[in-house]
Amino acid sequence: MYQKNLYKYTVINYTQNPPSLGGNWEVGTETSVCFSRSPKKAMAFEGAVTERHEGVVGCPVLRSRTLSKGGKILFDITD
Repeated sequence: MYQKNLYKYTVINYTQNPPSLGGNWEVGTETSVCFSRSPKKAMAFEGAVTERHEGVVGCPVLRSRTLSKGGKILFDITD
């Protein structure tokens, strides 16, 4: 399987721990990536999935979703 034939769906959740929840404005990220031959399966996380967490666990603040194929970005949504 070549990289140019795969769809890559990436979801990044940015989190923050405010003082009202016992933090000191620490930040963190949760990254989930899925590779699949089908864009529908990639967006449903039905392919090869990897997850990574960096920083502190806190309240979700921002989410970024990206779908790409062969290094070309098909869409990028931040909400």
